[in-house]
Amino acid sequence: MDILASISVKAGQKVEQGQKIGVMGDTGQSTGVHLHIEVYKDGKMLNPLNVLHQ
Repeated sequence: MDILASISVKAGQKVEQGQKIGVMGDTGQSTGVHLHIEVYKDGKMLNPLNVLHQ
């Protein structure tokens, strides 16, 4: 399991493409760098692909 060593943004903050949002950490059990994204609106989980611009 990977963990975030530090977070560079606040909840609800808008971020730009390429902006650093945090620093990757490691628990020693990771197999590689990756990002897990969960998007919620009004308490309901949304598909991130429906809200993130590609």
